[in-house]
Amino acid sequence: MTVETIADEIYKELGEPTAYTTTAIQFWVRTNVGELNNLLMANYSINNNEIKDDSDPAVLVTVEAAAVLKKMYKIHYYDLEIKKNVLAISTDSIIEVKDQGSSVRKVNKNQVTLALTNIRKQEADELTDLVTAYRLRSCEPRQVAGDDTVEGEYHRNDTTTRNGLL
Repeated sequence: MTVETIADEIYKELGEPTAYTTTAIQFWVRTNVGELNNLLMANYSINNNEIKDDSDPAVLVTVEAAAVLKKMYKIHYYDLEIKKNVLAISTDSIIEVKDQGSSVRKVNKNQVTLALTNIRKQEADELTDLVTAYRLRSCEPRQVAGDDTVEGEYHRNDTTTRNGLL
């Protein structure tokens, strides 16, 4: 997969937010391939705008690794939204004003920040699950002890049974 493809998918999955562009997302993807490597214990690098495996340059980033990268960006996105909201708490934001009835409705930014924080926590939990599943799927045993092709010998004179009889 190319960096542009992943960035475009992230942009569309977030609902095409007006505050962000695919170029900014591409920059983030390029700068966070190292963090992806740390999470997945992989060896990805960017070569000719494609994310490739260093151990085999013919292999592009897998769909599973791209999903982890997307989830990482979503966490970053919610971090930015939480920061924006915390900075905006000091300003008043009025949603509704009525004239004759004289009513004013304001946004409770603390609740908005709490909701964004809960969404971010949920995304972080999903990232942990994705990383765990990726590692389990790609793990291989380092050593196989013994010979599984030869049947073992078992003696009937086991001292744990009564009188050595079954």
